[in-house]
Amino acid sequence: VDIINSVPPPIELSVLIKEVGGEYTNSPLNTPDNSSKYSTNFKKAINLGIYGADLGYISLYDKSQDAIDCLGAVKELADGLSIGHFFDFETIKSLASNKHDLDSLVFVSTQNFAKMNDYLKENKRVNLSVLMLAGGWIEGLHIAGQIAVTHDSKELNERIGDQKIILNQVVELLKVFQSNAEIKALTDEMLELQELYNKVEIIRTYEESTLEEVDGILMVVDNSSTEIKISAQLLKEITDKVEEIRVKLIQ
Repeated sequence: VDIINSVPPPIELSVLIKEVGGEYTNSPLNTPDNSSKYSTNFKKAINLGIYGADLGYISLYDKSQDAIDCLGAVKELADGLSIGHFFDFETIKSLASNKHDLDSLVFVSTQNFAKMNDYLKENKRVNLSVLMLAGGWIEGLHIAGQIAVTHDSKELNERIGDQKIILNQVVELLKVFQSNAEIKALTDEMLELQELYNKVEIIRTYEESTLEEVDGILMVVDNSSTEIKISAQLLKEITDKVEEIRVKLIQ
């Protein structure tokens, strides 16, 4: 369960997309209209994670109407899993309506997702928590992959390559619940993605840390570096595989 807390939220990838100058587009996002067709707990939990990642991405670009539409889908799925009471829909909706409050929206919605996660873990429904996490991770990677196709950025490509480490954690979490047929099918797909990711080279070069004075305070400076080698061809193969997995999840 500790691994769950160590997986970074998908918003980190969205922040990088914006930093490297990626233009906003809602075409990679799951349409909120889909939310009503998810009938199994598996589909509800995985798409709750997907919409959560979409909401984070939308919020960074001040797209109030898209945020409100996405919130409706989040609320519907959270209610369907009996965890909607942890999602403060009215507060979040009013934040989404005001462009100046979108930073607060990210903060509050992230907190709400954390509360839902904690509740699921405490009530022996960790499988749903893991699915939310997996859905959010896949969606974050999917959005980054779609932007990377049209917006060539070495930094973004490397961050996609760096997801190799997170993928390993997500796979280990999914394996715990493989007795469920839907989770087993997803795990098998993720293992295929892992085979592609095994070709990504992550080279860490260790350099001793040094002390540096910043505004009269001594700071430890980490001089180690990481090089991530991912070819254009491998990036395409990974992006294509993520698409293949995601299409099945949002159907």
